[in-house]
Amino acid sequence: MRAYKEANDCLLYHSARHEVDALLEGKQWNSLSSETLATLEAMDASASRVLSTVKTLDAFCSGSDPQALAEASSAAVFDAAVRGNPDAEVCFVMSGISASDGSESASFVKSLVDRYVAYAPVFSQKALERGDPRVAVRALARYAASPAVHPSWRDGVPKADPVLTWRGARLASLRSLPEQRERIEYNLAELRALGILSPTQISQADAWAAATFARQFSGQAPINVDAAEQCYSSPGVAP
Repeated sequence: MRAYKEANDCLLYHSARHEVDALLEGKQWNSLSSETLATLEAMDASASRVLSTVKTLDAFCSGSDPQALAEASSAAVFDAAVRGNPDAEVCFVMSGISASDGSESASFVKSLVDRYVAYAPVFSQKALERGDPRVAVRALARYAASPAVHPSWRDGVPKADPVLTWRGARLASLRSLPEQRERIEYNLAELRALGILSPTQISQADAWAAATFARQFSGQAPINVDAAEQCYSSPGVAP
């Protein structure tokens, strides 16, 4: 888990550095005065957050190679997922074969695809049983999508259990931002139209989602179900 945490922290660092560079408009991070930093931190909460990340991790992560980190993180995420870490399971499913940037050998890319095809359904099932919103929304989108015109490696990944997909997506709809809820409800209607779920299955799944929302999430602020940050950040940062 240490490798997972360190690689993720440094990926978060590079993402934050990219945002800081945009804020600085060409100025060099290392040459900034404390007054300039204070001004940037006071701009808004987002600027303050990314600056804090960069300052905290600069000594640890400066000079690291983002591509090497991505590959190390991918390997560490898979290892953590196999060991049963829920966040890693979700990250593996959502990230696909993100360690590949097109420069690797065909055999290496094939190994990533084969690994994903073999393990993504297992991790998706576990995430859907927990009601994970991002995995549920992703699984639902596959049911609602039009048939692909061109073959893809993703064609080899089986679709998730439709009942678990429905109940997870319904819960995600209840928890999501308004604009996301509209899209989720549209895709739920598309899944209903396929006729693979009975009215009883749908009503039971809806009841589960409503009860889970009332028990665990009622009164909480809506969440961004499309957010990817969880896949490269961790609760704390490496010292």
